[in-house]
Amino acid sequence: MRLTNLIYIFFFLHFFCKSTYAAITVEPFLGGELGTWKSQESFPLDDYDVEGTQRGISYGLYYGSRIYIGILKALFVGAGYYQTKNQWNVSDDPDTSNDNTWKDVTASRKSLNLFFGLQKPGTAGPLYKLWFGFGPLETLALSEAHQPSKTAITYSGTSLSGGYSMPLKGWFYVNLEFSVISMNKRTQSGSEFEIPSSSNFQTYTSYTFNTIMASISMPFTFFKQKIGW
Repeated sequence: MRLTNLIYIFFFLHFFCKSTYAAITVEPFLGGELGTWKSQESFPLDDYDVEGTQRGISYGLYYGSRIYIGILKALFVGAGYYQTKNQWNVSDDPDTSNDNTWKDVTASRKSLNLFFGLQKPGTAGPLYKLWFGFGPLETLALSEAHQPSKTAITYSGTSLSGGYSMPLKGWFYVNLEFSVISMNKRTQSGSEFEIPSSSNFQTYTSYTFNTIMASISMPFTFFKQKIGW
């Protein structure tokens, strides 16, 4: 969905909602994230087969923006878009030497999510905000595979998330958000696999990761007014 379409929807809700209060808020944010990932898969390499569970950690920069409409002062609904620039590390398995040549890679992630939440009104802005979200569009792009001489991989899937926000200083807010992401598609060298699926001696059972994100944001509120019939 285009950002312009989202803005049209929020304008419609703002002017036609039967609540006694409505406002549109745009909230850009910048911060960092730390996560863990796990992949269950099996596929042949040049001189051995990869089989079992791969896992590792990720960390990096996290930035984006949320746009939402406040309703009845205590409620809000909206959409958010964010990107990350990550280091995507793989853990070494001490029980095998096959992964000794595997390497850590860089990655980027993009997400579009929809959310709803509660906020406690204050004189200079909400005293806190609590929200829950669903991300129908999650994309993870690894710059290359962890295995040597293997090309880039792109995953796509969905996510569930929850967040908490409170005032920091002045107009700034500090935010904490936790996400659980599950991938359902894998693309590498033009070959696309559903997750889970099995084909041509390759099996991809699951690819999931959990991440916690901390950020600082500055909300800008527009069209704040009392409305109703």
